[in-house]
Amino acid sequence: MEANELERQVKKYGFWALVAVVLVLVAMVLAPFAQALMWSVVLSVLTYPIYRRFCNRVSETVSALLTILSTIVLVAIPLGLVGLLVFLQFKGVTDDFERHVEPAVVSSQKETPVTRLGKSIDGAIQPTLRQFNVDFSVEQYARENGQEIARGVTGPVTKGAAAFAVSAVMMVVSFLTMFFMLRDGHKLLQPTIEMMPLPEDWTRRILGRVQQTIKAVFIGVVLVAIVQGIAGGIGYAIAGVDGWLVWAFATFVLCIIPLLGAPIVYVPWGLALLSQGKIWQGAFLIVWGFVVISNIDNFLRPKYIGEQVGLHYIGIFFSLLGGILAFGPVGLIAGPVLLTIALELIAYSRESRSGSAESNTEDPNHPAQVSP
Repeated sequence: MEANELERQVKKYGFWALVAVVLVLVAMVLAPFAQALMWSVVLSVLTYPIYRRFCNRVSETVSALLTILSTIVLVAIPLGLVGLLVFLQFKGVTDDFERHVEPAVVSSQKETPVTRLGKSIDGAIQPTLRQFNVDFSVEQYARENGQEIARGVTGPVTKGAAAFAVSAVMMVVSFLTMFFMLRDGHKLLQPTIEMMPLPEDWTRRILGRVQQTIKAVFIGVVLVAIVQGIAGGIGYAIAGVDGWLVWAFATFVLCIIPLLGAPIVYVPWGLALLSQGKIWQGAFLIVWGFVVISNIDNFLRPKYIGEQVGLHYIGIFFSLLGGILAFGPVGLIAGPVLLTIALELIAYSRESRSGSAESNTEDPNHPAQVSP
């Protein structure tokens, strides 16, 4: 009898050990595609309503294909073209730096675009520095370190080209995975719910909250940052800023990242234009930035994230920043999603200890409905 019990225990623990080994190996196989899989989940959630509309007219396979084609035409191709234009404009700026900085190494007195920009910055900051007896000149620093500055500016171009190629491959993987998620996702919903160590109502509630978070964060962070980048590009173009498309893209990126934002771009450029004697251009850019660009963020972002998801601002801050640091761009959505799941699990733990986890799951702020 004891021998049978021992054999059963050995088989039990052996089975779970085998499961653990297999899961680790599967994780190692899928790790290189983690971001692509995350993006496919995000895109599937965002485009599911479009997929359902297509399903009313054609088959599920055709609907999934049409949804992906619509996403490529409306999102991927425009983003790719904008990225290419930004890269070409940035490459032109860096090539100009290289052409002028290299001769400056031989003749330190020769004026270059870098030293001209340094002179403009000096004009804005020198009066303040002199009040504190600080002897520092951006122009002189640019003359003495021109070669290093050129390498620092041109280096990201090569890395950016390599990253663009990798991103293109990952995008193909994402769209391929997205096709099967849209077409066959409803078949996986019930098995997924059954595998979860939670009551079915709570599992559906968490999945519904994840959907809600993905949509709210995408609108409240990504779309708002895109609008700010477009507004910034309009302002830079009107003010006559060189490489305005590059700075519009920089504004978009900085508006996504917590603690940063559009003022990091438009304030220095406004001051530089003022120091160059371009009074109306500099004044216009600063006013446009504070009145239009920054207020887009202040008005729209809290509305879509705070109100729709119900997360405190400090939670949004850490989840966005931590998500970016941990997962890269997709962490913008992965971070808040993980925070939402954690909070729901804590809520389940608290209610289960009070004996109400099974019966108190219907909450208007936490919908249990989830799309298949």
